[in-house]
Amino acid sequence: MARAFIIFALVTLAVASCDEEGSEESIREADVYAAMIRELAPDPAGDPTPPTDELEHAVFAGPLVATGTIPIEVQVAVVDDLEDLADIRFVDHRTEALSKDEDEKVLERGVLVLLGPVPEGPSPTVAAVRYVDRDDFERVFVDLRGSGEEWRVEDIRPVAR
Repeated sequence: MARAFIIFALVTLAVASCDEEGSEESIREADVYAAMIRELAPDPAGDPTPPTDELEHAVFAGPLVATGTIPIEVQVAVVDDLEDLADIRFVDHRTEALSKDEDEKVLERGVLVLLGPVPEGPSPTVAAVRYVDRDDFERVFVDLRGSGEEWRVEDIRPVAR
């Protein structure tokens, strides 16, 4: 209970401390990430008919670059936006979502979606990784289009290995 209160207090402080420009940038980033996770989390990824019910597997998300971070206000907005899809759990480093066995499977038979930085503009392309285990992962570029809260994935293109 105390931990939940501390997390709530930190999130409230983080959101309250954003200036208007930072807040708009965070909202845009959260909306783009939510659209990406909605497409990449299902199995198979990019299914032309995204699920209308909650996914049956765990969904972890985190930064694509090991030294990167996803701001807490972005994480909170994504979790709120996707509450109908899955229980989204953000990790600071990919190893937090992986088992310690040799296959390095995602915990709880889930999927890990690693998200790259979101460029400016109405049609950004964002790098991402959809990871299930050491043998089942895909590096992709996600082409998006939109503005405000309306973002949609236009294309998911595999990155050559």
